[in-house]
Amino acid sequence: MGDINCINIATRILKEKETARQIERYFQLASEKMKSQDFPEAINLLTKILEIDSENRKAKTQIAYLEEIIRFNNTDVFSSTNLFMDPWEE
Repeated sequence: MGDINCINIATRILKEKETARQIERYFQLASEKMKSQDFPEAINLLTKILEIDSENRKAKTQIAYLEEIIRFNNTDVFSSTNLFMDPWEE
């Protein structure tokens, strides 16, 4: 009975290490996509991390950061004819 318990513990530890390696690999790939300014793909990779670990704060923070970058990149400051409103203040 003790051997089976040890095997189960060892199996769980190996799975946790593999999961950690997978998450780290997704972070590396997301970082590469951010450097090349492929922000939507970086968000997709970070979302895969959240599918593995829904409480990963680093992935959540980076997704929020990238979404803000995309929002600012898609803001056309000259599209508004309202000259009295600052387009950066919402």
